Amino acid sequence: MQVALQQSFHDLEEAQQDVGVRVAVENMPAPGHSHFHGPDDLRTCAAPEVTVELAAPGLHGRGLDLGGLGVVLDAGHAAVCGTLQAFLAAPPANLVHVHLHDNKGAEETGDPHLALGEGVLDVAGVLQVARRAGATVILELPEEARLQRSIAYLELERLLVDFREVLPKGAAEVPWPQAPGANGRLHIEL
Repeated sequence: MQVALQQSFHDLEEAQQDVGVRVAVENMPAPGHSHFHGPDDLRTCAAPEVTVELAAPGLHGRGLDLGGLGVVLDAGHAAVCGTLQAFLAAPPANLVHVHLHDNKGAEETGDPHLALGEGVLDVAGVLQVARRAGATVILELPEEARLQRSIAYLELERLLVDFREVLPKGAAEVPWPQAPGANGRLHIEL
């Protein structure tokens, strides 16, 4: 299975180069059922001449090699797996995107995608890592009420940057009711 997955990563990297669109791999919340739930499960290539080795339990120190693919950090998935602090302490060099939602951490049997502030997620820490990496962030919530509570939390904690301050000069502003994307997702700039 790991050989096939590694070949898929190689094929995706070639497609990424051919098409010119960044491809990124997301950590998943099912230890034992997923090959990537923590930063130690990867070997990433920060630059073509530099490979960072990360030893994965059960993989004899080899890990999965993402090559030039990006990493999507789903902070809620990492909290459920108990790997969020490891991601925050040593974020992948190729972190390009973050999914942000809350949950109760390792005590969850699933991932309910709670509003920010309703669980154990270190929201400020995740946003700080995303900002340093230049990664985009999306609030990944199943309903508008949770999205609104999350935005209120970000404003209360002074973690939300007014998008008008980060838009390129001359860019069109999108009024709030039209700002969320499909499925209640809202991209925020840091």
